[in-house]
Amino acid sequence: AIKLDPKLKSYYLVAADIYGALPDVNSAIRILEKLGNEIPEATEGLYELAAFYQLAGKSDEALKTLEKAEAVFGMNENIGLTKINLLSETGKKDDAERIARKLATEFPDEPRYLMSLTSILNQTGKNNEAIELLEKYVSENSNSGYEKLMLIELYFKNNQLSLAREKTLLAINDPDIEVENKIVLLKNLESQAASDPTVMDDLLKALENLKKQEADVPEIWLAGGDIYFSLKLLSEARDHYSKAIQLGAKAYQAWSNLAILDAQLNLNDSLISVTEKGFELFPNSAELWYFNGYGWFQKKKYSNACTSLEQAKSLATDKNLTIEINRLLGEGYQSTGKFEASEKCFEAVLLSDTHHELVLNNYSFYLSIRGHKLELAEELSERLIRLFPDNNTYLDTYAWVLFARGKYKEARKIMEKVIQTGGANAVHLEHYGDILFKLNETDMAIKQWELALSMNSRNDLLRKKILNRKLN
Repeated sequence: AIKLDPKLKSYYLVAADIYGALPDVNSAIRILEKLGNEIPEATEGLYELAAFYQLAGKSDEALKTLEKAEAVFGMNENIGLTKINLLSETGKKDDAERIARKLATEFPDEPRYLMSLTSILNQTGKNNEAIELLEKYVSENSNSGYEKLMLIELYFKNNQLSLAREKTLLAINDPDIEVENKIVLLKNLESQAASDPTVMDDLLKALENLKKQEADVPEIWLAGGDIYFSLKLLSEARDHYSKAIQLGAKAYQAWSNLAILDAQLNLNDSLISVTEKGFELFPNSAELWYFNGYGWFQKKKYSNACTSLEQAKSLATDKNLTIEINRLLGEGYQSTGKFEASEKCFEAVLLSDTHHELVLNNYSFYLSIRGHKLELAEELSERLIRLFPDNNTYLDTYAWVLFARGKYKEARKIMEKVIQTGGANAVHLEHYGDILFKLNETDMAIKQWELALSMNSRNDLLRKKILNRKLN
């Protein structure tokens, strides 16, 4: 159409709109530049051309185009504010401030010009003047929610923290400020409280006030959950996350943190329920599938646990989460008698983390009680006690691996080291007795078993050992 009728300006403007929508900024610029060359008197495309120059990062060309537009149309809001932004972007702060002051003076009742000026003053370090202008405007205009927010931000930046907190509490109760901005203010207070504990009372007071005003807004309860979570007040944090979800919170953070808290508080039924509901929103969350498996594992429903953990494993991309999934899967398969699958999971953990102490200990112990891959069990257990030479639990495991390999004298030395610490428990004493029995020291063995029974009177197998004077 332009080729057929190059003097019809509407074709150029439509073409520029199409290129802008694609988006193809360079082609839009080309078309509007052509419009200016073909029809010099056409000024309708100047605003659009300046905007496209700005999008293309051509700030100087954008400013020149706005100067042309100003010569034709005079100074107006679009030209003024855009020029201020462009001048600020190109480091011409003085020119930006000059235009902002001119607009604010000519249109004193227009808050956007005032905000533009205070923003420039803020950027150039003239915080006190910016504060004075905003304080004056706020005092003269009751409906000035956004300006109050800007003023609070400047108070914080100017290190007038007490005044900033005071105004924040007032803003929380201000009907002119939208709830989304009040939540931002709450987050600002939370940041202050992280470095200044004296702010905590103000923070919790603001949270309670906001909950009373907007009890049905899930984001408020989510923010409350974050606050209590940071304070390590787990039950309170859980209550807030749970409420946020009940009110329809779609933020993944709410579901994730609630699952974490349920796990920490051993609320396994809730953990399973929460994660299963979470699957509807986040079916590909490896973390939620892991926590679901963790809940079933804690309830000793190992088959259910393994099913969920396998799903988590297929989705996981985080190395540490994958390690933990494989560890728990190894335990789950061990508990269901699927020993080959269990071994693969434990070995996958050790491939990623050769010093994983829980897996080194448990895997070597499981191999020893099954009498399977005993050389590997000894190697793993030796690796563990080199890392933790004074850990009685790990020393006991090593002694039991040696026992399984028939290395009774070596096992005895290890167990005597445990006994000498004075921290031996019933299991340690029973194992020590078993080793002594294999070394034909039956009386000494029975003495250790009796000591163990005195610490755990419910161990019927141990009582049977004592009565029969032999290993079961």
